[in-house]
Amino acid sequence: MTPTHISKDHKGLDDSVKLIQSLGGLCKGYKVDISNKEEVYKFAKIIQEDIGDVTLLFNNAGVVSGRALLDTPDHLIERSFSVNVLAHFWVGFDEALRLELEHLRAQGVFTTVICPYFIQSTGMFDDVNSRWVPTLDSNDVADKIIEGVQKNEKYVIIPGYLRLMLAIKWVFPWGCNSGFLRRLVPDAAPQHSMTSLSNAECDSTKEMANTFASDNNNTTKSSPLLVHRQCTGERVL
Repeated sequence: MTPTHISKDHKGLDDSVKLIQSLGGLCKGYKVDISNKEEVYKFAKIIQEDIGDVTLLFNNAGVVSGRALLDTPDHLIERSFSVNVLAHFWVGFDEALRLELEHLRAQGVFTTVICPYFIQSTGMFDDVNSRWVPTLDSNDVADKIIEGVQKNEKYVIIPGYLRLMLAIKWVFPWGCNSGFLRRLVPDAAPQHSMTSLSNAECDSTKEMANTFASDNNNTTKSSPLLVHRQCTGERVL
């Protein structure tokens, strides 16, 4: 089996290939933007010609903006969806893919979902201050992933005790969950503080809400809570 690394980050790609080669392994790297389906299709054929059929696929590409939702510009939202959502269509969703494989009675094809907490040294969550759950070492996460794949586990949650927290999430009301999460990671967007709207913007927001209500034959009333939360710069869910 020949490890093959595809990435949009040229430097990270070269570093990974050199690391494997320094350990005596054989590895090839391909610079691919997985949010671009044409590139994915193109390089899938190239890799098959160069290496052969793919036997293991690890899809761990992801991006974060590090900003509050209301402060995130359009192009960063589009990038998040392109890489974190749409790219999975080109590679394959887990549960949908698993069901289809079972329906087709495919033999020897398995999937595993990896759900890690914040990982150190990836450049994505370096500034996150987690209070009670320690951030993860990337090498430890890699070991857990390999172990989960070898055991053909359906889900690998890292650390494992977060399984209990996920179950508790559906027991307690939202107020308890949101309060816990805000205290667990108080600075999820530390370098991009949420900006409050100006008075003019608040007045404009209220006017838009009232206009929407009147244009809808008075069947929909404006939400004072929504307008207030926008004007105070709080996240609107």
